[in-house]
Amino acid sequence: MRNLFLRNLVFLFVLIISCNSAKNWNEVKNENTVLAYEEFLANNPETEHKDSVLLLITELDWLFAKNAHSIVALDSFGIKYPEDEVFVDSINSLKDDLIYDEIMPEHKIEAYQKFIDDYPENNNLYKAKREIEKLKWNEVKKNNKSKEIAEFVLEHGAKYLDSIDVKFKLKDFMGYAVSFEANEKDSLSDTYEKVTLNFNRNKTLTGIYEGFREEFNNSAAWSGELRGEFDEYGLYAVENRLTDFSDAYEFETEPWDAFNLFFEEEDGVLTREPRIYKVVDIAEIEE
Repeated sequence: MRNLFLRNLVFLFVLIISCNSAKNWNEVKNENTVLAYEEFLANNPETEHKDSVLLLITELDWLFAKNAHSIVALDSFGIKYPEDEVFVDSINSLKDDLIYDEIMPEHKIEAYQKFIDDYPENNNLYKAKREIEKLKWNEVKKNNKSKEIAEFVLEHGAKYLDSIDVKFKLKDFMGYAVSFEANEKDSLSDTYEKVTLNFNRNKTLTGIYEGFREEFNNSAAWSGELRGEFDEYGLYAVENRLTDFSDAYEFETEPWDAFNLFFEEEDGVLTREPRIYKVVDIAEIEE
């Protein structure tokens, strides 16, 4: 009788455990925490839900590591899952962002440069270089010295010229190839012309020009060469010869002729009535 009672008790205990196992899985899913899943797996090592449990634990660990904003948390995740290559790129990218964010409050050229020197493989190098470039440009704009502006544009590109009203002087251009553009638009036509002048160090002037005009259903294009002299006070003996004109039949290069091109020191622009040419690019002269 005693043995029968014990057998019934064991059977009842097993039945309760079995019922609780199924119930606990549903509860664990609702709780959805790493601790709950790990305890479930420890109590049910052969459970049919083992793969799901391991996947859910990994997902929760990754969610924590990703949202912790901590390099330590990301490294801990990598240590816990050393063979899971799926997360390697994401971990490295997030760590790069965290390292970069550490220097953001300073927002100084020195801080960004130190970041570039210390972390040459960081994914945010381009962003740091752009910040340095913008900070330098702010300094150049504040100083508003045409020579500094010319040197900055030479290094970083002419895109910055649109954001500042600079008054260049002729002496600033010596040794540079400078491009000027003019646009004229009215109800009848739309004309564009670009002049690029080489301000040679021997104070001779060489260059080219090209233009395009649209008028009703007609259009024309032209190009030519320029030569002359200059000093800090102005342009002298400027001549041009037309080398191509789209409207001309069997066009032949024209002889050199006077080209009334002037540099307006006060406004820092080229003029050739009625056109006004503004600086759009500065480059080194190609020898």
